[in-house]
Amino acid sequence: MERFRYIRWCAGCPITCFGTSSLSGRPALELSSARALLIVGAPSSGTSQMAKELSSLGLQVGHEVSDPIGSLCRDGTVSYVHGALRYARFRSEAEREATVSKLCSRPRPNSFNAAMVDGGRFGNGIKCVVRGDPPWDECWAGECVRVARRELGCASHTGSATSSLQAGASSAPPRNCTTPFERVLIQVRHPIRWIESVVAAFCRGSDDAATADDTVMLDTLSTLFEEVSSQLSARAVVPEELVGGPGPASGGTSGRASLKAAKLRARKVMRSVRRGPAAQSPEAAGECSRRAGWLYLAFYRRMLSVRPPLPVFRVEHTPPCEVLRLARILPRSTQSVRGTAAARWSVALSSSLPPADVVARAAAACERQGALPRSQVAGHGEEHGRVNRRNGRHASNRQRLTLAAIERTDPTLARELVAMAGRLGYNLTESRGRPPLAA
Repeated sequence: MERFRYIRWCAGCPITCFGTSSLSGRPALELSSARALLIVGAPSSGTSQMAKELSSLGLQVGHEVSDPIGSLCRDGTVSYVHGALRYARFRSEAEREATVSKLCSRPRPNSFNAAMVDGGRFGNGIKCVVRGDPPWDECWAGECVRVARRELGCASHTGSATSSLQAGASSAPPRNCTTPFERVLIQVRHPIRWIESVVAAFCRGSDDAATADDTVMLDTLSTLFEEVSSQLSARAVVPEELVGGPGPASGGTSGRASLKAAKLRARKVMRSVRRGPAAQSPEAAGECSRRAGWLYLAFYRRMLSVRPPLPVFRVEHTPPCEVLRLARILPRSTQSVRGTAAARWSVALSSSLPPADVVARAAAACERQGALPRSQVAGHGEEHGRVNRRNGRHASNRQRLTLAAIERTDPTLARELVAMAGRLGYNLTESRGRPPLAA
């Protein structure tokens, strides 16, 4: 039955089916085959754009997928799921099993499903009937449990078993993670801009508690990052000066009517579109922003705690060619190697995991990009990306947020964000970030 479904899938997706097979000119890979690169970044940090731009250089890089049977991801993956699963930590097996149970208790569209990591024997979730949006039934729930039990915390060990790269040293892939990656990088984005994007994309522009409660992505992240559960269980405090109150001139409005008016006014303020600097917005942040902020901290605290430490790059200042150099897929310099461009790169990259011809094409594309002005070089913008412009200038749910607004709602969160931003090379008191991190 699975083979029949796989054949039917190939008939429906012939280009992908051909591309993942050996007929495409590159050997077909198994799920356990080593890959060159894993980039982990929080959702809405520009991961889809990075995957697309790396693919445009000729590499096969997937976004939130690592099954090479059902997806073109022979060279690597850009993902939040793989980082959250691999580096999960638990105090006991019971706590780990509770996370598996909660994670697989419901469908999680656009945030998690088993096929992101393992599509089964024939890839792409062919074992289960692909039906629904998202597909979910007893078979999918069982696949979720199987994959989550195997992958949760598989790279959380200290020492050489962790799939990571320490500057100047070679990495040792984990022995119990199904898919080993030669290099792992951390992609970060400005925390305030990231929170804005999450509110616009996942909370659909509504920065209130009811919407936050119903947002699947926030629920998935809170399941995978239980360490901030106490902060997430609190509620945003909307200042009285923002939403008003009964007061002497209100005529003694009833408590229920006053609360309703406050919620409507707060939502209206948070959904207003502003094209001026974010520092001109004095309103308080809402519940979706507050929870997103704590989850940003939890995600990057965990990624930064991996040992040996993983290289970090800021997506706003790091074009894809520089990412390939940071991952050691491309060398820093090939001036000492003579010959044609393809020959130079083939010699310089003889130890690289992707095939030499694939790397040579990427190198040639990067050489062409090197002659272009920076404004024409692919990369993530300061305000928003170029692929998922969820919080762009003309987006219907566009959000503007400031550190002051977060501080009015949750002073502790604001202080922690400032500290984390400093670790990542951002200054929250300025409108722009600093120059790129040194490699």
